[in-house]
Amino acid sequence: MSEGLTHDDVAVVAGAADWRQLRTGVKGVLARLGVAQFMLKLDVKGSEGSLSHVVGTLPAPMLNLFANREHAASDPIGRQLLVSGLPLRWQPAKVAGPAPTIYPLLDTSGIVHALSLMVRSGQAASRIDFYGDSVHPFATTCVQQASLVLLGLYLHDRAEILWRERAQQPAALLSKRELECIHWSAAGKTSREIGLILGISQRTAYFHLTNVATKLNVHTTRHAISRAIALGLLST
Repeated sequence: MSEGLTHDDVAVVAGAADWRQLRTGVKGVLARLGVAQFMLKLDVKGSEGSLSHVVGTLPAPMLNLFANREHAASDPIGRQLLVSGLPLRWQPAKVAGPAPTIYPLLDTSGIVHALSLMVRSGQAASRIDFYGDSVHPFATTCVQQASLVLLGLYLHDRAEILWRERAQQPAALLSKRELECIHWSAAGKTSREIGLILGISQRTAYFHLTNVATKLNVHTTRHAISRAIALGLLST
């Protein structure tokens, strides 16, 4: 296990061409630093409100919870980061709150400790979590913690660049399947009917529509359709 961040580590993060490369590259860097997993939630303020993107090595259901607005509103770790602005060490098993749904999942998945930080620049802010399990203790020295904070700065910077590059191409916000689902929903089809049309289950169709709403930063499918039309993703 290495003590600190290297020039090669920085190059891996700064040179990531897309979200997949960023995820894979950071995963490799963190493995060398003794970190088991990570999560980044980027929020960018715009003329139509705040839009979010979540990336990390956690399973998709966990990442989706971080993207959920209701969870964010009641998240005790997120609130503390907003107030303090300092790196925060915590343990999933000890987090209490009105509805910290993600933390029992982290606990049962084997995550025993974490380091979180909030990074801001202009109209963007990132919450970044680094997770450790019982086999991978991390940030046990000042050098290791400083390395993760520095990595977080580079990670936020690259994530914001990737998000803004993608935002210039609205169609890239949604996957092909998500575009198909929101198209048929705009045509008045239910989740069940969309599933039959596309050859997928009703639950999968609903999952895609929920993802569309999350990515477009709205609460309902109806609002997602309006936002998709405004972005030019759907014709009127």
